[in-house]
Amino acid sequence: MKKSYKWTTPRGAKIEVTITVEHITRKTVSADGWDMEVSCNEWYRRVDAITVNGKTTKRKELWTEGNTRCILIDMIGKDRLLVALPKEVEEDIYGEEREMNRKAHERAVEIEKQLDDQRRAVEKMMNP
Repeated sequence: MKKSYKWTTPRGAKIEVTITVEHITRKTVSADGWDMEVSCNEWYRRVDAITVNGKTTKRKELWTEGNTRCILIDMIGKDRLLVALPKEVEEDIYGEEREMNRKAHERAVEIEKQLDDQRRAVEKMMNP
């Protein structure tokens, strides 16, 4: 899925970016020389193009700084020049994966609760 976004930073820079998000659910792996198709849950994201005030940037890498999702647009020595993603853009790019992970976590917690309940029932039955 390829999407384009436009926004203005708090300092007034006009950002235009195109980001591709791929969700891989099946892939072929080699099992001792035999190709097998297996289920997987892999997410790939890449910045295809980014311009700041109409100028193409030197770099275009998705980056996480602290808890903020950003795009690395340049390095000046060891310093990074970053553009923070607005919340709505971040939600559009990462939201589907977050929702899937949240549901998987809820399922795991529910299964663990059921196992604990069964374990307690067996212990109660064996130790009246």
